[in-house]
Amino acid sequence: MEQTTKPPNEANRLRSLERLLPVSHFPRSLFQKAVEMTCKLTGFSMAAVSIVEENVQRFVTSIGISECEFDRENSVCAKAILSAQPTLIHDLSADTRYQNLTFTRATKMKAYAGIPLRTHNGEAIGMLCALDPRAQLLPQHLVLAFSSIAGMLMGALEERLHLITPEASREDDSFLMAVFDSLTDVVLTVDASGAVSSANHTVEKLFGIDRLQIVGQPITRFLPNLFSGGTSSLHNPYATSNLLAILETMEMTARKETGELITVDVRAGRLLRRGTRTFTLMVRDASERKRIEKMKDEFIATISHELRTPLTVLRGSLALFDADLPKAEVKELLRVAQEHMDRLVRLVNDILEIERLETGHIQLQPQFESVEKLVEGVLLLLRPLATARGVELTAQHAVANVSVWCDKDRIVQTLTNLIANAISFAPADTRVCVSTVLTTEASLRFQIEDKGPGISPENIGKLFQRFSQLGNRTARTGGGVGLGLAIARTIVELHGGRIGVESSLGEGSNFWFELPGPLNFS
Repeated sequence: MEQTTKPPNEANRLRSLERLLPVSHFPRSLFQKAVEMTCKLTGFSMAAVSIVEENVQRFVTSIGISECEFDRENSVCAKAILSAQPTLIHDLSADTRYQNLTFTRATKMKAYAGIPLRTHNGEAIGMLCALDPRAQLLPQHLVLAFSSIAGMLMGALEERLHLITPEASREDDSFLMAVFDSLTDVVLTVDASGAVSSANHTVEKLFGIDRLQIVGQPITRFLPNLFSGGTSSLHNPYATSNLLAILETMEMTARKETGELITVDVRAGRLLRRGTRTFTLMVRDASERKRIEKMKDEFIATISHELRTPLTVLRGSLALFDADLPKAEVKELLRVAQEHMDRLVRLVNDILEIERLETGHIQLQPQFESVEKLVEGVLLLLRPLATARGVELTAQHAVANVSVWCDKDRIVQTLTNLIANAISFAPADTRVCVSTVLTTEASLRFQIEDKGPGISPENIGKLFQRFSQLGNRTARTGGGVGLGLAIARTIVELHGGRIGVESSLGEGSNFWFELPGPLNFS
């Protein structure tokens, strides 16, 4: 067991710890600052500076952790110092390496993120760690900033012992500030009067005001409801201690410099030092989160509807089999049941298809393919459908004997979807024309033109989104669920191409997509 928690350079590590240990007894403000910054950065509810001695691991400074000392062999931090990389654990209780340790059982912590505290010679004397009772994994984009906090802490400790120069320490501080300026979230500090005392560069993008201009202004000018009380984290009783209170994210309305109102997520912390109150805020634009939530809600609503209809028909058809029905009616019930079962299968296949495409689980297998053969093959397949609807299919090629570099199966799938849509929406006794032309950018454009009802300008931008069905464009015979065009868009974009539509209400539509090639003329 000893070998699992003690590194090969244990003797040198303990000597370094012995030199630094006296220093660790008095720079409480330095350690406190490090753990406060760790909580703010990671969003974890607890943080600590731990020192791994010969037989024990103890927390010299912590936020939210009551127990301060653990047997080394039963410590997560003692194991973590063995790694050259940051230690990121989603759930300690589910990880066989840590689930039986005294630390895990005693603290009931799940999430753990730790950065080794290394001397300038590379010995790890302990860990700067963030912990949380909720299972989660620290995002990779925060690891660099987290590491810089640990580096700043060790730099300050060694500078006190003159092990590194003040110039090197100032470089670490400058690097840390640069890291915070590179964060995509706004970071603000607010003094006891409610005025902004500092801000990172991201404030300029979110609020439209220079970071220097926002300093000194009341924070309520930009976050009007911040001190409204109720469930605000700035009024939570936990924040009255001498620790930084990192509470759950709040959603609120923010006002930009122009007066525009936006929705933001705010994470607030409160610190009391020698009677002086300071707030730290991390502010994130919530528009992307709201957009994803809306897409999720629409997805669930659409799937629920698309599943409910065929399942209801299938249930009704099966229930009627108990009745004494004529053979002809039984055959019709079976036909209806089969039709709706096919619809369910298409729905599931389409969902799986677009997920595989967008996650890269399907790799293209391109080669040169004859453009004329691609188009004629699809027209041959769809001609019975067109004939049944009284629609004529034609093809025109501006350049003969041209081949395009593409995945044949995927482009056939795209053409089939677009041409079948055009047939479904084209009135009887009209024509659907498929044509190919060269663009000025030397790409090959496929065009599918119909004389259907057309699409309004405000709806064109929605066509290639998942589950998009607009107005009378949903009246297709095949019972589509609005995934076909999203799949077509993904396939074309995987080829490096573009897809779009030109349409006017009452005049029909011209769907097109372009493939960049290369092209082969023969």
